[in-house]
Amino acid sequence: MKIHAELIAIADYALLSEDKKLSVIGIFDKVLVQELPASHSKLSFVAVLKGEPHKESQLKIKAVSPSKTELFSANANIKFGENGKTNLVSNLEGFPFPEVGSYSFIIELDGSLIAEYALDVIQLNPPGVKKLAS
Repeated sequence: MKIHAELIAIADYALLSEDKKLSVIGIFDKVLVQELPASHSKLSFVAVLKGEPHKESQLKIKAVSPSKTELFSANANIKFGENGKTNLVSNLEGFPFPEVGSYSFIIELDGSLIAEYALDVIQLNPPGVKKLAS
């Protein structure tokens, strides 16, 4: 089955209503931290996927650090609607950021990449870097 993402994002909050409407608040692609390791109290991994109407599939969603350590992994059973679309929301609490760099949030089907979203973690005033007087 061919599946592609029409939307993939990291946000402050996302939810699906009873009638399956997707609400997404505060999409972002970077996190600024004072010190490491750091964590984000709550973030949402969101996707709108397109496939074949009424078909079901099992996807793997995961998050990988810049050094390729898998920080989160889960299987997601999805069913596409009559329009061939489905919404995917994974709310993650206390998500860890052990290092600076680009984190990858990934959706796979049978080991093949469907979509990927990059989230950059940037350290403000890293150790050993002196501020210039103003």
